[in-house]
Amino acid sequence: MRELILGYLLDGQQSVEVRQRQLQFFSKHADLFSRVDCGRLDGVSQQVYEHYKAENGYMTKLVCEAAIPLAARATNDARKWHSLKGDYIKSHALQRHAVEPTDFVVQTLMKDALDCYQAAGDKQQVLAMEELISATKHDAKLHKVEFNCILDGPEGMLMSAWMREMPAYILEVDALVFLRLRYNLIPGRPMPEVADAEPGLTDLFRHVAFDRNRNITTRQQRMGKKLPISPYSLLMGFYRHMTFETFAHGLQSGQITYANTLQFLRERSWLGKMEFHRGQDEADAPGYTLIPWVEPALRSYFAEMERAQQDKTYEPDLMLCMDSLTVKMEGILRHFCRALDPPIATNRRARNGDQQEKTLEEIIESVESYSGPDAGYWLRYVFTKEGWNVRNNVAHGFMNPQDYSVGTMQAVILALFVLATLNITPQESTD
Repeated sequence: MRELILGYLLDGQQSVEVRQRQLQFFSKHADLFSRVDCGRLDGVSQQVYEHYKAENGYMTKLVCEAAIPLAARATNDARKWHSLKGDYIKSHALQRHAVEPTDFVVQTLMKDALDCYQAAGDKQQVLAMEELISATKHDAKLHKVEFNCILDGPEGMLMSAWMREMPAYILEVDALVFLRLRYNLIPGRPMPEVADAEPGLTDLFRHVAFDRNRNITTRQQRMGKKLPISPYSLLMGFYRHMTFETFAHGLQSGQITYANTLQFLRERSWLGKMEFHRGQDEADAPGYTLIPWVEPALRSYFAEMERAQQDKTYEPDLMLCMDSLTVKMEGILRHFCRALDPPIATNRRARNGDQQEKTLEEIIESVESYSGPDAGYWLRYVFTKEGWNVRNNVAHGFMNPQDYSVGTMQAVILALFVLATLNITPQESTD
């Protein structure tokens, strides 16, 4: 029966449309055919491709996709078909860009073409596509999705009451303000069953996932996080509002100021109590604490916020303080790992045999037993690709002036309190 069906396809008596459908079916079961038969089918694919090539329509792409597994089975080499598929997608992307440069779909097409050329091993086309993407990606207009969440009924009343009362609770006792900031403004990490939920239209959202620089990213897809709108990001919105209110009331009441923030860090955290030395220092040279690292950023932040509080028309400029404090976070974590007994390794062996530093994300995961899982996940969400990716965006100059918001800066300061209160003794796991 298989030979009979194969014979109908090879004799060329059927219409091109029917032969194309048969090729698609056979390509899904290429392993059932011999290499010789797949080679013959590859020849049919070429005939069908030549028929549709002049139209340069969607069928051209389908022919290439059907031919790839057949050619791979016949000769272990499907590079030609990957390249032809890339040519079609690239031409379609260029046509679409010529009509509407701001269409974000253009970038998804160019990314697909780049993947095809990489699979084909065509270094020249890969370089050309990378240059084309770099030249056009900032034309894309990424539409924002607004999500209005209305909480009514008993749940809404409870949430509203909790958000109103939390700032007052945090500021209730002067001696506990900074500890309450740290332990009450960090949301709980998402549960696995929430992260794995999959609503409708997921494939659409996953296919057009762009990062800040309009590069397509599949990170969330690879991690199994398939929600277009993360429940954790919604929860972060509530906590961000509470954080803003708490800092505003604390600044107005004089409980959260530059002076008492610095006093807390100096007297009640390891940042101010632990001294560090570098190997090249003289044996009798004084050590250093990490307080001088954070002083300039805190001084700038509080100066800007105090001015904004006095002048309601003033827009605080938080660029200097956010840039300064954000890039210090990794160094603070590395010093903490160094201070432990035994210390946590912050370096690893690279593939070439050299020693290299671990990434910020890896170090946060390493100290999660000291920070607790909720704070560990929150730190990754704020500073890495897990969420806001603030550290990467600041360090590589990807922040626009409007991105230096009060809410983001307050999250960075809150992260400083999280790191400053890391426990030297690991917390017991609650899993």
